[in-house]
Amino acid sequence: MNNTNQPENTKLLEEVNPVFTTAQVCLLVMAEAGDPDANQLGSMLGFDRGISMVDKDELTEMEKFQKMKAIPGFMTTIEARFTASSNLFLHSGLRNILDLPCGYTPRGLQFARRGIPYYGFDLPAVIQVMDGACHRLYQGNTPMCYHKADATNYESLRSALDGVSGELFITTEGLLMYLTQSELEVVFRNIYRLLEEFGGIWVTTDNSIVSAQQSVMQAISEEKEIPSLELKKPTPENVFFDPQQAEQFVAKMGFSLEKIPVYEYLPDHLHTLADYSINVQNKAKEAFRNIYFWIMRAEEGAAAEYTDAQNTFRMHISRQGQTLYLTLQGRVDTLTAPELLSLYRNENEKHACRFVEIDLRDLDYISSAGLRVLLIMVKDRPKNGTVTVTHLKPQVRSVLETSGFIQLFSIKDDLQ
Repeated sequence: MNNTNQPENTKLLEEVNPVFTTAQVCLLVMAEAGDPDANQLGSMLGFDRGISMVDKDELTEMEKFQKMKAIPGFMTTIEARFTASSNLFLHSGLRNILDLPCGYTPRGLQFARRGIPYYGFDLPAVIQVMDGACHRLYQGNTPMCYHKADATNYESLRSALDGVSGELFITTEGLLMYLTQSELEVVFRNIYRLLEEFGGIWVTTDNSIVSAQQSVMQAISEEKEIPSLELKKPTPENVFFDPQQAEQFVAKMGFSLEKIPVYEYLPDHLHTLADYSINVQNKAKEAFRNIYFWIMRAEEGAAAEYTDAQNTFRMHISRQGQTLYLTLQGRVDTLTAPELLSLYRNENEKHACRFVEIDLRDLDYISSAGLRVLLIMVKDRPKNGTVTVTHLKPQVRSVLETSGFIQLFSIKDDLQ
C-alpha cells in the first residue's frame, strides 16, 4: 500500500465538502448584524468582496447572501441562534467550548478575549484559513485552538483535545442536517465518548432550523410581504429531524435530554429586526419560545457498543489496459476524501481509462464526502465505461445502499 500525503487544494476541498461554503454566508449575516469581529474576519478572508472557492459560473457567497437577505426571517434566525447559544454557554458554568463545526464565526475571538478556552473544529478548507486569520486578530494567552476534524472520525476529535482538562460544552450548529443516518449514529457515538471522558453537555438547535425561520417569517409578515417560497426540510433526512423518532433516538444512543427555549437566552435587541416596529420585534422574539435548545448529557454506561475503525487512509493505484485499479484501506471521510480525489485525478489525466475497479476489502468506513468522490469517478467515465466495486464489507454495503449510490456501480465479490 502507498501512504499518500498530497498538499491541500481548496478546489478539491470544495468538491468533496461543498457544504462548508454555507458557513461563509453565516459570517456575512453576523457582519450585517453589526458584529465588528465578523466585519474584520469577512474583510480579511475576502468574503465581503464576493470571493468564493467555486467556479465563477456559480454564485459567489456574497451573491448567495444578497439573495438570502431578501428572505424575511433568514438573518434573524442565524443571529438569534448564534447569540443565544453563546449566552447559554456563558451561563452554563463550563470552561471549555468545543464548536463543531466552528465555521467562520468570530466566536473564538470573543471567548478567548473573555479568558475562555475555545476549540474550533471544522473541515480542512475552513481551518486552514480561520486559524491564521483569527490569530492575527488575537494576541492573547487564552487558548484559541482551531483543528481539522471530521465529526465521524473519533480520533480526529480526541487527538485535538490532548491536554484539555475540565468539562466540555459541545455545540453543533448546522451539522446534523447534512448527515446520513449511518453518519448520524457515528457522530452520536463519538460525542458520547468525549462526554464520557471529559464530562459536560452537548447542545444543538439543528432540528429547529426550519420551524424557527417559519415562525419568524409569520411574525414579521404583518409589516413585510413574504415571498412565495417553500422552506424544505434538511436533506438527507435522518431520524433526528423526525419529531416522532428524535427523542427515542437520543435515548437509544445513551443520552438524557433537556429542552430549553431559545428565547430565554436571546439578547434584549436583535439587530436584524431593527427596521421593524416594536410590536413585530416582540412577536418575532416570542416565536423563539417554541424553538428549543436540545441539551444532551451522556448517561453512564448507556451508550451502544462501538468499535474503532482504522484512522489511517492508504491507497494503491495501478493500471492495466483500459482499467484503472484502486485499492482503498482505512477511512475515506471529509479529511481523506480530497486526497483520494487528487490521486485519482492525477492518474486519470495521465491516461483516461474506460473502466475503474475499486477493491474495498480493507475499507472500514466511507462518509458522504467519500461517496462524492466515487460519484465523480462515475461521471468521468466515457460511454460504456463502468465503475466496479469489489469485496464490500457489510457496513460499507449498508452505507452505499442507504445513500442510493449502490445503483451506480457494478458489484462483485461481497465479503460476508
